[in-house]
Amino acid sequence: MFKSFWNQRRPLHSAMTKRFQPAFAAKAGVLSALLSASGISGCKEVFKGTYGYFNIYWEGAYLREELTCDLGHHFEGVNSSFKPYPCCRYTHGAIEAALQCVDKYGVSAEAVEKVVVHVPLQKFFDVVSRPFAIRNDPAIDGQFSIPYTVASALLDSSVFLDSFEAETVKEERRKRLAEKVEVLMDQPVKDKRSLGPVNFDIHTFDGKLYSHKVEDFKGSPGNPMSRETCIEKFMRCSRYAGSPFPEQKLKECISMVYDMDRLEDATGIMKLLAKA
Repeated sequence: MFKSFWNQRRPLHSAMTKRFQPAFAAKAGVLSALLSASGISGCKEVFKGTYGYFNIYWEGAYLREELTCDLGHHFEGVNSSFKPYPCCRYTHGAIEAALQCVDKYGVSAEAVEKVVVHVPLQKFFDVVSRPFAIRNDPAIDGQFSIPYTVASALLDSSVFLDSFEAETVKEERRKRLAEKVEVLMDQPVKDKRSLGPVNFDIHTFDGKLYSHKVEDFKGSPGNPMSRETCIEKFMRCSRYAGSPFPEQKLKECISMVYDMDRLEDATGIMKLLAKA
């Protein structure tokens, strides 16, 4: 019933504003710091005041001790996830499973008769589980599609920024392979933070079945990316800059990021990456 309800919604349309959201949050943080440094005052007791966040939105139903426990010692940032692939996080379990099948079993795209991906019964999975179709923007349509990202993983043994270039998304061979990918929302939700489990089955024309299961998505606290993998992603992304960065600058930036807790001034990182 849940699955059919979500599948009966109106067709989705690509929205370019999605990629602005993190930028707006960062902008607000920087602007707040600049205003404070300039002596601009803000609301007092913004959280627990009479008209503060907790009283207005939660009717005072909060536990102060839960919010302040281990304050300054425990940092929730350690529970953040990193995205190894430049597309919707909800596609990552299927991508990882596809790449594992290619790596472990040597499955070729030409051998694939069909792919069945089983994902959890979480609302947002519906957005990425529909049959692939190009609507308003090929890049965004590809980034929010399990069938498309799985097809790219099987074809290229990789999913990266070049996977979502408009001409690449429009390739007929990707469309044909994406049409062979069926996504079923039928897995129980065990842990919303892990987004798993995702069960992945490849059926080949010669009657073989290759399967892989992903419990914790790569980059999550339960399956963290290694330092080497993070550096590799950073270096690959740098090649897409408007003009190339000197490799020495990139290495200095990496060194500073990993020593950030000992830096007196973190603005040096941005100076390394700023264009003259």
